[in-house]
Amino acid sequence: MFFRRPVNTRLKKIIILFTLLVPVSGICQNNIPTGSWRTHYSFNTTISVTQSPQEVFAASKAGLYIINKADQSIKSITKLNGLSETGISVIHYNNTTNTLIIAYDNGQLDLIKENKISAIPDIKLSDILDTKVSYQMNEDGIYTYLSTDFGLLKINTETQIIQESFLNLSNTGDNLKIYASTIYNDSLFLATETGLIAGSLSDNLKDFAQWKRFDGTSGINQEKASVLGFYEDKPLTANLSQGLLQYNNGIWLPVGGLIGATFTSIYTGDKTLITASDTAYILESNVLTPLVSENIIKAEDGLLDGDNSWIADNKNGLVYIIDGKSESLYPNGPFFNSVSKLKTVQNKVFALPPHQTNNGLPLRNNAGFSVFENGFWSNYNSTGYPKTEFIPEFLDITSVSSKKNGELIFSSYGYGLLLWSEGNFEIMDELNSPLINYLPPARNVAIKDIDSQNGNLWVLNNNTTTSLHQLTNENDWTSYSPSNGVSNATQIVSTPWGDQWIGISSSVGGGIIVHNITKEEAVLKSSGTGTIPSNTINQLLLDKEGKMWIATTQGVVYYLSPFLIIENPLQEAIMPIINSQLLFNGENVNCLAVDGGNRMWMGTNKGAWLFDNDGSVLIEHFTEGNSPLLSDIVIDISINNLSGEVFFNTDKGLISYRGTASITGTYKTPKIFPNPVTPGFSGVITIEGVPTNAELKITDASGRLVANIEAHGNTAIWDMYNAYSSEVGTGVYFVFVSNADGSVTQFGKIAIVK
Repeated sequence: MFFRRPVNTRLKKIIILFTLLVPVSGICQNNIPTGSWRTHYSFNTTISVTQSPQEVFAASKAGLYIINKADQSIKSITKLNGLSETGISVIHYNNTTNTLIIAYDNGQLDLIKENKISAIPDIKLSDILDTKVSYQMNEDGIYTYLSTDFGLLKINTETQIIQESFLNLSNTGDNLKIYASTIYNDSLFLATETGLIAGSLSDNLKDFAQWKRFDGTSGINQEKASVLGFYEDKPLTANLSQGLLQYNNGIWLPVGGLIGATFTSIYTGDKTLITASDTAYILESNVLTPLVSENIIKAEDGLLDGDNSWIADNKNGLVYIIDGKSESLYPNGPFFNSVSKLKTVQNKVFALPPHQTNNGLPLRNNAGFSVFENGFWSNYNSTGYPKTEFIPEFLDITSVSSKKNGELIFSSYGYGLLLWSEGNFEIMDELNSPLINYLPPARNVAIKDIDSQNGNLWVLNNNTTTSLHQLTNENDWTSYSPSNGVSNATQIVSTPWGDQWIGISSSVGGGIIVHNITKEEAVLKSSGTGTIPSNTINQLLLDKEGKMWIATTQGVVYYLSPFLIIENPLQEAIMPIINSQLLFNGENVNCLAVDGGNRMWMGTNKGAWLFDNDGSVLIEHFTEGNSPLLSDIVIDISINNLSGEVFFNTDKGLISYRGTASITGTYKTPKIFPNPVTPGFSGVITIEGVPTNAELKITDASGRLVANIEAHGNTAIWDMYNAYSSEVGTGVYFVFVSNADGSVTQFGKIAIVK
């Protein structure tokens, strides 16, 4: 437990970008204000779709987006700007009350009406339910029936309460999973994990004995039925062994086929639309006609709007089909939500997807990589999907780095290296380099990590004794055979003095091997030399002062003189001390990042933390409870030090925060924004492009000193309060900037209007 030093609460104010129901183009701006947040979700994995007369609503697990039917403009809503959660299960628009219902995997419900979001947390907060996933919604006037893992809910969308719940509906009164519902004549039909059941709305349907259970005598097998809808004004369902079945005078009759298909939705309008086994079909005159579109890859849900179709596709977002032509629509974002690694190279933030199975084999993931630059995500892979840029087949990307000439280099757990320069690609593997394929002829050139330093690229080649390679800027190779553990290395940090710090997999003992080009080594373990707190190494990081930081499952330490480690392997690792206590002693520290002011960001299972340069002073602690951070489990952190934007990869998605430090270089005149400050502004003033860690004095027009502030890197912020904690008034204020020795000075003006 750590106690934070007293701070001025004015400086702790969190500014949130509220973008509820605004065009997504307004979200994808280059620079967000200092202290503000933005989410980075993949919306192309769309799972549910519904509509009002004017709009189409689509959902991915991460959030909701809305398409205007008239002009196809897109706007989005996420947890940052109004939703209660991430992890959407299903959505439905109730046309009677003009209410959008959003159901989440954890049981939370949100209702949106007239741009106001109301939350119903009853199911989420219940501790009697093991699983709370929802599947489908069915409308009956002001009521919407929600099918879930634990039964059926009847939601009153007018009063916005759960009117009734129907639980324990199995033939023995136990829990029964409900996948879909519909109302026909005076009866409520349910598709369940054991087949179709129906009950009269005039009976007590809370009593499991009141339900009729259809079986072979009714023409339908008692097996899982996951969909319900209508075809020619009669109920339509489906199961695996019989395909589509229509209800007719008490008997279920085959119609249309699709035996063996996996059904995900039925939509009934003037025609019936069905999604099954990744394909969308129109059922008409007992004939199934597939919707033909190169954009439909993995159809999950669909609806009809006159002669037009909207298909929720788990790869290509919302596919709009009109007059035989189709278009893939969704907001900008990374191609995937599951991010295994973040890395900033050339002032671009790269997101990489998972690359390895649980048992250590290549995953063969073709998702490629996503890169964030100038407020916009670009996605690169070999799939050929819409809104992605093409690269050669190069799966399971593990890292990215660059050479002195600006050439980008990607590594793969199977395909070797990919060199990218001026639109040209070259793959380096066992055929044209010393890299080793550990199990030919398949693609098994397993490169776990790469790192550049002094124009040299260092490469970890797993599952081989020649496990370390050096590629110079002149494209010359040198190969090394370090200690055996390097064949199972997980990460590498190359230093300016020529050492390579290599984290070893805990499956072979863990710890760190420090290797240099003279083939000397030092081995650092939690027992013996090194005194690191754990042999399970989560991350290695070299800060801007030359300290080597090590995040482990049992805490964080740093070496003050890592350049002497081979000469003196008994050098003690230093555990930071804060408020007379060891920092994160015995706690898991997942990740590290250093900002432009050499301050340390740390990600743990209890949020994101910002400390000073030696971990002795806590500056920020973001959690899910006190900030827009999506989850307290922070897996990875990366910083664009040009803008100061800090990217947090959590177990619930990717979100960024524009911090107060950057490395922009020193401008002739500092950039001050906003300037002028207009009435109603409640954020901070950012002063960018000052000398590194400069001191700033702010005076009023008469020359009286108002405030002293310090820069972090090349950025300083002012909260518009004076040294006496009073808010300043309308006026012109002068900014005088100086570096430590006074050799560089700057001057600026700020106009404030209250």
